[in-house]
Amino acid sequence: MLELVHKAVTKDVWLNVVKTATQQAERGDKDARNWLTPWILGAPPKAPEEGADTSMVAKPDL
Repeated sequence: MLELVHKAVTKDVWLNVVKTATQQAERGDKDARNWLTPWILGAPPKAPEEGADTSMVAKPDL
């Protein structure tokens, strides 16, 4: 299925999607900003699931 998506959404198509979202975000469209943000800044880290072993997770020095 993913191969079909890759064939339909070429690099040029994707570039147009991103350009359109950027223009919308610049005009104040919050949905466009929310969609663009993880592509630009990276997705925020997710909290570990309840009960997950977090013993190896780095702890910030406070």
